[in-house]
Amino acid sequence: MPAVGYLSPMRYRFLSLIFLATAVCAFGRELPADGVKAELGAIEYPYVKLGGKPVRLSPGARIFDQKDQLVLPYSFAGRVPALYKLDIRGDVQTIWLLTSDEIASLKNKKKAQ
Repeated sequence: MPAVGYLSPMRYRFLSLIFLATAVCAFGRELPADGVKAELGAIEYPYVKLGGKPVRLSPGARIFDQKDQLVLPYSFAGRVPALYKLDIRGDVQTIWLLTSDEIASLKNKKKAQ
C-alpha cells in the first residue's frame, strides 16, 4: 500500500501534463504579424468570402476558432472578424477567427505604426 501523499510516476506525469496544458492556454495564441484582417462571410466550399470577395481555400487549409481549435469550413455561419494568410498561389492557407481582445490588439498595433 503506498504512503499517503505519494505520487506514482503515472500520476505525476498526468498532473504535469494538466499543469502544462493550463499554462499554455493562459498565454493566448500567437497571431502572425503579416496576417490580413477581414470579415469572414459565407462559405461555399472550397470558397470563402473574406472582405466581401470570394477567395479559394488551399488544399489542407485550416480554420481556427476563438479557442484555437480547428473548425470545419462548413460548420459555422454568419460574419466573423478574422485574420488570414495566403499561400504562394494566392489561396487561403490559414484563418484565425478573432476574439474581441485580439481585434482591439490589432487596432492598437495599427495605430502605433
